[in-house]
Amino acid sequence: MIVSLLALLSSPAQAGSCCVGATSPVPTRLGPCERALVGVAVRGEAGALRWDRRGAVRRSSMTEWGVEGTLAAGLGFSRRSQLSVSLPVRHTWRFAGELTGLGGGVGDTRIIGRYNARLEGLTEAGGTRPGVWVTAGARLPTGRSWDASTDVLLADVTGLPRPALSLGLIFERTQHRMPWVLTASTEVDAGAVVSTAQAGLGRTLGPRLTVLGAVGHTLSVVVDDGKARTSGRTQISGRAVLGRPSRFRAWTGLSADVPVPGLGREQQQLVRADLGIALVR
Repeated sequence: MIVSLLALLSSPAQAGSCCVGATSPVPTRLGPCERALVGVAVRGEAGALRWDRRGAVRRSSMTEWGVEGTLAAGLGFSRRSQLSVSLPVRHTWRFAGELTGLGGGVGDTRIIGRYNARLEGLTEAGGTRPGVWVTAGARLPTGRSWDASTDVLLADVTGLPRPALSLGLIFERTQHRMPWVLTASTEVDAGAVVSTAQAGLGRTLGPRLTVLGAVGHTLSVVVDDGKARTSGRTQISGRAVLGRPSRFRAWTGLSADVPVPGLGREQQQLVRADLGIALVR
């Protein structure tokens, strides 16, 4: 899920403080002074359009509705290093003609470690120096994959069949009235490579409220019987975050796959709404 937690700063003078939030798109991201986090997020989604194999936008033969809840926890070891774990629970309804699919359950567990290779801070010229994060993680196949599905429309699928490893890089500026973030990550398993890039720009509207808009693209390459199949999607999102560093964060947002020909391939187009809350210490 895309959940962006921004720094909630009242003025640029606070930029030197270590109690800064985060622009990370996951709920388990900790600020430099924060040591632990427990959060829950809920997302609903719906889709009736799709991109075909040539990237054209068409009405899908299948209508999909879904709801997903995610439990997340994070632990900080220092200002530079932290570890997070998340576990989703999903339920899906699918309709195709006279066929109806219904199912759900626990999804795949994700573990992500983050290291701050360069701390964000002030430059000698009085500007801000972006922070740089390196991430490494694993996806554990604790969900139900397509090969274990018993539903005619695969509505009970909640995960992927194999474990995977991931690497990522994050550039961000949170200590500013207009925070921004650039992210790139790649996840690899024995039969697929999934790469994602995202850019976001926000605005602080007071000491405790920040809004953020973002655009991102995901490209997937799956190898099956020696043949590579490519799919992808482009997404836009908006989010509002309310909270206090080292106390709590609450957020709500909307996101949607962009229904423009050529911006996706072989994917269902979805609209999503989410909200969540996290307690931070």
